[in-house]
Amino acid sequence: MAGPGAPTPASTLSRNIGAALAAQSLTLLLLLVVGRSLFRTLGGEAFGLINFSSTVCTALAGVLDLGTTSTVVREVAANRGHDSEYVDRVLRSASTVCWATYALAAIAITWSSSLLVSGWLHLDTLEPSRAAHVLAVLTVSGLLALPRGVYAASLRGIDRLDLASRIDAAAVTVQQAGALGLALTGAGIGGVALWLATVHVGWNAAYAAVVRRHFGGGVLRLAIDPAAVRRNLRFSRSMLGISALATVHSHADRVILSGLLPVTRFGYYAFGYSLVSRGAVLASAVSQAALPALSAQFAREDRSSLLARYHRLQAFVCYGAAVLFAAVPFAVVPVFSMVFDHAAAWELLAPLSLVALGFFLNSTITVPYMLSLAAGQPGITVRLNLHALWVTLPATAGLVVRFGLLGAGLSWVFYHLFAYAYAFPRICRACLGLSPLVCARPTLGALGLALASYGPAWAAARAAGAGTLAMSAAFAVGTLLFLLGAVRLTGMDTRAWRARLGLVSFPDGA
Repeated sequence: MAGPGAPTPASTLSRNIGAALAAQSLTLLLLLVVGRSLFRTLGGEAFGLINFSSTVCTALAGVLDLGTTSTVVREVAANRGHDSEYVDRVLRSASTVCWATYALAAIAITWSSSLLVSGWLHLDTLEPSRAAHVLAVLTVSGLLALPRGVYAASLRGIDRLDLASRIDAAAVTVQQAGALGLALTGAGIGGVALWLATVHVGWNAAYAAVVRRHFGGGVLRLAIDPAAVRRNLRFSRSMLGISALATVHSHADRVILSGLLPVTRFGYYAFGYSLVSRGAVLASAVSQAALPALSAQFAREDRSSLLARYHRLQAFVCYGAAVLFAAVPFAVVPVFSMVFDHAAAWELLAPLSLVALGFFLNSTITVPYMLSLAAGQPGITVRLNLHALWVTLPATAGLVVRFGLLGAGLSWVFYHLFAYAYAFPRICRACLGLSPLVCARPTLGALGLALASYGPAWAAARAAGAGTLAMSAAFAVGTLLFLLGAVRLTGMDTRAWRARLGLVSFPDGA
């Protein structure tokens, strides 16, 4: 039993989710404010180059992760309480692998940046040699996220996602505020790029300091432990397959677009995609916060409690994600008219609305995916992404080439429909022993209710001119209708939802 003042599992989960939501909300606000200023002061091509670099960094980090971060979370959560020496060996090995991979990637990027600029990107005013230098600086520094991911994973493994969220929020705040100041004082793209790179270095140092405090300085030494590597090789290989293939599928639309469109128009879509993706914070926070507990419950073979937690988390994510992503069609025109211009905002409306639908489906399959990892069944997702190579990847290429931005949004929806058709039934049967139709009820309920609540509200706002006031009022009305419907569908009031989910505890009789 927890002693006085000790955190309960409920309070830990609540703390982790709350910290992640707060950090992502702050990041979203900063990106909007700073993005608008960078676009207007540096110009469309420089803004597009920054977003292209961000896309490349995210893609490479996903491929080069080599399954280390998921392995670290799983092993730290399952073994920290009784074998801290083994956990230290895992952390040293994982960080060594990531630092070595980063060094090789940095060399390759520095060598190839000029080829990438001259042979792939479409530039009109930005000088190619300068663009190549900026791209190298931004990408090499951005890839520091690779070793940083191991440090963040170690904190997630001890249920301290809140610490990782605070570090990330502080780093992004400093990074964006400095970039804004430099842009406004005329530093140019070169000065902004150097500042962004400097903050990435400090970001890693902050993580290292926190990890040292919680695990000791020994885990920061670079060393490979063959026994720890062998013990986790099978799981890491599966996670490598998942992360590498998932990265291919999730970035294919933007990679293809970057070679087809002028870099300015690509920057519009990449920036919008990045903002919409922030809506996945709820599913990400819930699943990341719950994975250590799910892994520990599987290790204890506490199957009944694990399944009960899964059902509560899945319903919470489905209905919560519906509200977050329903906001996108209401926000695109007002927000992007302010950031870019009215024409760009209307061009982005349909593509980003489709991206939002894709991320809603992504969110609703995140908890099942985490359950499959906790159950030691990562092969389901590996096979999904292998099959998707010949199903969804050609479709993505065809849709993007044929329909441009609209095709990019459609491709993200198509990939997740395929995931629901292939992986979801297998996870339900193998990990839960339930019918896929039973498992899909929260997703179908939330999606149907969102269409019925928000669809008429958006149509009314569009008829009223799609202004900021009309869209805001329509979204508020749609959300009220959605919440009332959710209470009726689930048969639970908000207080009961929070209590049953484990976010808070109420005294007996309260």
